Formats: sequence, C-alpha cells, structure tokens
Amino acid sequence: MLRDERLTWASYDVLQLAAGRRPVDSRMIADVTGLAKPTVTLAVKELITRGLICRLPRPGDHRRSVLQPTPAGLRFTLELRARMSVALTELVEHPAGEAQNNAVVAFKRCVSP
Repeated sequence: MLRDERLTWASYDVLQLAAGRRPVDSRMIADVTGLAKPTVTLAVKELITRGLICRLPRPGDHRRSVLQPTPAGLRFTLELRARMSVALTELVEHPAGEAQNNAVVAFKRCVSP
C-alpha cells in the first residue's frame, strides 16, 4: 500500500509524526523513530516536494524550523490511515495461504495482551 502511494516506511513515519505531533522538527523525528538523520532529511525533502508537508520557522527561534502537514498532506494522511486500517483488518480476519496465516498469527501474538 505504501509503495502504491510512493512512500517508504521512513517517509510514512515522518508524515505521521508531522501530522500528529505539532510542532515537530527533524531531530525529534529521528529521536522518536530511531531513523538516521540523513534518512529523515531525505524523507522530509520528498514530502515537501510532493506538497504533503512544509517547513516553517520555529516560533521564537528563526534559526530552526518545524514541520507541519499541508492541508493536502493532512487529508492524505487521514485517508491513508483509514485505508491501512481496512487492509489490516481484512488481512487479520481473512488470511490467505499458509505464509499469510503464519504472519497473522505472529502479528496477533505481538498485539494481544
């Protein structure tokens, strides 16, 4: 699904954090996700180029910047999250084939209390 939307896991993580934690900067994203700073930088550039996030001066410190979603980026994030939820529910409720069934069993073990 991410590939269809031209996203990597790194760019998905950056977009989700920019949409959900405001204000957020690249350093915080790297700390929260464990991604290398250059990986975050590449994802940020890609998302800015696509018009999904923008960089703004940090209030009170114009030497640094914060990231926030554009209106299009926020819509995209909400739509993608909803589609991913539907796809995951479908996978868990109706696994197809032994390999997928094994993956679903492993996933359920990870998320079950």
